[in-house]
Amino acid sequence: MSLNLLTSLKIEDRTTPSDRLSGVWIEAALAFGFMISGIIGFIVIFFWLIMPQWRLQRDYKETQCKVVARGIDPMPNNDLYRPKILIEYAAPMPLASDKTGKTILKKYSVWTYDFNTLYNSGYSYQKKEAYNALEAYKIGKDYVCWYDPHDPKNVVLFRNWSWTNITLLIAPISLILLGLGPLIHLYMYRSGRAVKKSVLQSDALQSNSTENSEDSPPEISSEKSSESELDIDLPNVPSIRNIIDSPGVKMNYRLPLDNSPIWSLGVLLLLLVAWGVMCIVLVSIGLGGLLDGRPDWVVTIFIILFGLIWFGLFLYFFRNLQLATSISPTLIEINDALLHLGQTTTALVIQMGGHYVITLDVNLICEEEAAFSYGTDIRREKRVVYRSNLVSEKDFNIVANEQFEKSFEFTIPEDRMHSFDSPHNRIAWRLEVCGEVKNLPPFTRSYVLVVKP
Repeated sequence: MSLNLLTSLKIEDRTTPSDRLSGVWIEAALAFGFMISGIIGFIVIFFWLIMPQWRLQRDYKETQCKVVARGIDPMPNNDLYRPKILIEYAAPMPLASDKTGKTILKKYSVWTYDFNTLYNSGYSYQKKEAYNALEAYKIGKDYVCWYDPHDPKNVVLFRNWSWTNITLLIAPISLILLGLGPLIHLYMYRSGRAVKKSVLQSDALQSNSTENSEDSPPEISSEKSSESELDIDLPNVPSIRNIIDSPGVKMNYRLPLDNSPIWSLGVLLLLLVAWGVMCIVLVSIGLGGLLDGRPDWVVTIFIILFGLIWFGLFLYFFRNLQLATSISPTLIEINDALLHLGQTTTALVIQMGGHYVITLDVNLICEEEAAFSYGTDIRREKRVVYRSNLVSEKDFNIVANEQFEKSFEFTIPEDRMHSFDSPHNRIAWRLEVCGEVKNLPPFTRSYVLVVKP
């Protein structure tokens, strides 16, 4: 009884190693990557753009200056400009005074305009708009300017907050929230599972104390010894550790999925998020220019194009996600994890309910893959060298919350090659489930087999 409880703990804790690694570690890695990227982006934008503006508002000193000349700066290889004004002013030299303690003034002549001039940015004006901005400053007249007391050569004529730089924080904050949410969910989920597992383990140990202590240890030790005998590594033969680590419910082992969609969905999600961040950056730039009174129609056009591409990626991701989740899971359990050429074994296919199944086939497949050089390219070719239909069911309904089960036997042919994996050649055995359900596209799911000599 206690052995059954301990086995149920293993099944409760995970379904297959691929589910555990793909479903937990990949999600955690993506979430952690988003959060770290957001934190780095937030630090860069905050200390490079926001803090200098805050210092300009708080620390810069006011003085009088005279406008000497005016002009515009063109942006290289672009039709954007920024205004520039040559001013003359006097400011105290940092940490300098005469013998009487009076501050020593020094005259400066600097081309400037606003905060963006200090950081060689702000090319956001059309030529006419740049000339219109210069009309507010007449040559030969005096105006107020603000200079940095630690470096008086940093001076501005126009002191304001750049909303473009502030709205850029939307992108890193979005990444931080996108990564923090899944990490909190994973932490709470794994914590809850750990508490549940500890309770079940406690119940199993308590029930074990009421049984004959001489019967259970030999069973457990024999199970461990049999597993250690199965997990024997052979050169270029895949390990069966993933199969051994996945106990079945009605048979000894549950076969892991070979073509889990989580990888492709993860890549699509990463591309979708990355493209969304670029859209957010463009929207931030466009919104900042609009709030500053300088709408940029070129940026607006790019926002529309990038938004349409993002929407297309979202529809493609949603379609693939729907295909991966709309059809109930299919499980295959098997009696023998260690298969040899000529061996016959028993397996069980389990299709979860909630569908009217038009066709459901289970095939034994052996596939050969070769990698070879063709000029400077490396090509790979795959070919099915053996196929045998093991189960063929048609036109049946599976009620929701129930499941369809079908046991079957199959034999590994003696005249075929065992499983093999090397840099240039690969022989892969698998059980392939092909099905079609009503109102949904056909699906194919593959399950790994390892055949040893």
